[in-house]
Amino acid sequence: EVLRRNNIACGLTCVVTSTNVGVLEGIVDFAYFLGNVRKIGFDILRGQGRGRLLTPPTAEEMRAAMQRVYAQRDKLTQLAGYRIAIAQEERARTLCQQCDLTFGHCYAMNGEAAFVDAKGDIYACSSLVGDNDFYIGNVFSGIEASLVEKTQSFIEQSMEFCRQCDDFKRCGGGCFARWYGCEYKADYGAECAMKRESIKQLDK
Repeated sequence: EVLRRNNIACGLTCVVTSTNVGVLEGIVDFAYFLGNVRKIGFDILRGQGRGRLLTPPTAEEMRAAMQRVYAQRDKLTQLAGYRIAIAQEERARTLCQQCDLTFGHCYAMNGEAAFVDAKGDIYACSSLVGDNDFYIGNVFSGIEASLVEKTQSFIEQSMEFCRQCDDFKRCGGGCFARWYGCEYKADYGAECAMKRESIKQLDK
């Protein structure tokens, strides 16, 4: 509201859990009510840190939620006269134009990330700080190239299943930290469902 009073546009990011997945369309209502929101992004819960105390949505819950989100967005677009972008839809559109951006969001896989904790230890991913498997150095001794390479290779091999998917080029690849944080890897699918519903918007 402070931004709105000062004529400043903004975006919203909503972390999705099993608790709020049933009411995600309410974020769209809220965004149009404020009037200065131009983009909404949905970030599915990662199972690290405080995320261990919560439960991510199922693939079916996420699929149904995104269908409601897009339906509500389209309805309010007609009423309000302007369209709020959904981040996942925008990314799919960009990927359709530039197919070389696959996994471009995963800086850890690309060896371009460094996240420092309070002790000065450096990790390859912000969601994996504190996990020794993703330790890549310390601010006093520097980043160890061999550890960066090891991390890159592990993440790339772990996410190879993404490359086998028919939607990969329009999805860009899933989030390794989210997959890694799943207690049962077979349950990983909410992110895929979210992205597939976004891809469908481009085919309308």
